[in-house]
Amino acid sequence: MKKAILITLFVIASLCYPSDSRGNGKMPQQDIDNPTAIIEGVTNIMPDSTVITLFRFYGDAGISVAKDTVANGKFRLEYTFEDDEVQKMSIVCFVPEIGGSGRTVFLSPGANIKVDASTIDSQLWEVTSDLDEQKEYDRILFSGADICREINRLNSEMDKLLSNPELSREQRKQIIAETREAVSPLHDSIDNRKYLTMLQMKHTPVWFEEFISLSDTGLSGDSPLTAKLKTLYESLGQSEKESPEGERIYAYLYPESKINIGDTVPDIEFIDINDNTRSLGEFAGKWILLDIWSGGCGPCHMAVPELKAFAEKHKDNVAVVSISIDDDKFWRISTDNLKLEGNNWRDSNGQAGIYSRFNAQGFPTFIVINPEGIYTKTQVGYGKGMFERIFRPLLNPKPAMSLEKTATGAKVNYPDCSENNTDNILEIDSIELSDDRTVIHFHMYYIPNWWIKIAPESYLELPDGSKLNIIEAQGITLGEELRANADGENRFTLVFPGIGKDTQSVNFI
Repeated sequence: MKKAILITLFVIASLCYPSDSRGNGKMPQQDIDNPTAIIEGVTNIMPDSTVITLFRFYGDAGISVAKDTVANGKFRLEYTFEDDEVQKMSIVCFVPEIGGSGRTVFLSPGANIKVDASTIDSQLWEVTSDLDEQKEYDRILFSGADICREINRLNSEMDKLLSNPELSREQRKQIIAETREAVSPLHDSIDNRKYLTMLQMKHTPVWFEEFISLSDTGLSGDSPLTAKLKTLYESLGQSEKESPEGERIYAYLYPESKINIGDTVPDIEFIDINDNTRSLGEFAGKWILLDIWSGGCGPCHMAVPELKAFAEKHKDNVAVVSISIDDDKFWRISTDNLKLEGNNWRDSNGQAGIYSRFNAQGFPTFIVINPEGIYTKTQVGYGKGMFERIFRPLLNPKPAMSLEKTATGAKVNYPDCSENNTDNILEIDSIELSDDRTVIHFHMYYIPNWWIKIAPESYLELPDGSKLNIIEAQGITLGEELRANADGENRFTLVFPGIGKDTQSVNFI
């Protein structure tokens, strides 16, 4: 673990010194005369061997389903359907000179789609298709085509400026900030054009999906467009409002209050795999670990085995609840593929629901709620052993700080720590204080046989900014690996010069 360590400790000087099963998870194969859709593309701006990738969307998630490389200015992508539903997909190439996030296409079994990828604005590549969904989507998309090109131009100029290796960090930040300031109103203009175009269209599934997308733009509640979208929502028929799409639009336009650390978590309701309504209130009096995930997230998949083991080991004290933000179909596919068990629920509001309320910034996001129902901690991403590290100090809190006199000065047992950036891998058992020495006894909690290093230049920082270097190390060789034992623990000691009898806190860096 190569990482700067910061541990802030507090000591009291006056006393010191005298974290329905569906088979194999695939959708059932149907009898489709021609289950394969084909995309044939041409380009005069991408060199041969450029990789072209086709992503299929499942709700808010996208998964790579086909690839090809450009050869003689052409590429071909094929996708074989397992059902007869029209699917929304995206063609992407990861070339710096190509702006945008890829071209959205709609496919159905037997479809033959033509794509002309001869412009640097990938969102606007020309698509020839007989599908109504493509025509509806493109009508909305191209309403802001000129603005889209300008956004791509500004972003391209920013990338060129940032490629200068001589730029300082502050100069880079300024370039990014200036570009964002220029681009932000352009995005607002595109959204307004989309809205005006949608007013003239029928309420099809594509229309509703674009309505959801517009509602999820992060606009402030008093934005003029937000007000227009609310008016448009109120004009919907009752059955449209009560549809899953209508409910998501409502969740975005009329968001519930945010939940911040220290808040009492409301008794939020979800749906389980048997379509039963479930709520967090079922686990009152227990610690709760919420796992907010998506089937299109690799780290979410990686976390599953450890989550299962953790849930079983701590079932008497901790309830692990996995909350999917995917649509119902993809959630069920992912459930079967990952063989999920236990509290596997779904938020029907997608990212507009619990994901938004907890201010989540990515997948997976883990939320810790204490037995009193208080939001205690959040962790984004997954790392091996993290659940034990998060909950060890919660389930087995260290004793309160205590002070005792010694023959040479004083000893602080379990000193209070206001900040620890080691993810609870390192804790301090005690500090021995004397006139000329400060001895800190560290306790390491990690994955068996995993290691840490303490840099030889590590030091104690006093409140006045002065630094005290290590003068002795016991149980560890500075700059070399110290591995956790079979039980995941280890101990070592570092010795520094005396911190002075009036010092009440120090930083170990």
